[in-house]
Amino acid sequence: MRFYDSEIKVLEVLWEHGELTAGQIAEILGKEDGWKRTTAYTVVQKCVDKGYIERKKPKFTCKALITKEEAQMSSVSEQIEKSYPSKIAFFRAYLNKDNLTNDEIKGLFQVIDDLKK
Repeated sequence: MRFYDSEIKVLEVLWEHGELTAGQIAEILGKEDGWKRTTAYTVVQKCVDKGYIERKKPKFTCKALITKEEAQMSSVSEQIEKSYPSKIAFFRAYLNKDNLTNDEIKGLFQVIDDLKK
């Protein structure tokens, strides 16, 4: 999944408020970010086309089909794949003992142990 900032904005509204009509999404984004109604409708439709949102009749109620965690994981994975030759290379670059506490290092070992199971 590849997300544009505008799609994340629409999804964030749904994650925060639950099911809403496209009109309600447009109203919220208009107040919060100055979006025009047509912009909101266009982005909602793109999210529907990509399978991120389900839109049900008769009131065109919108429901997020992916969780925030799924979207975050997809975005992080995509960025890692673009920037590093492997996940190990990413972890080596990001995780070093200079920017981790001993407790965080212990926590990482626990995560690795849990993955082995």
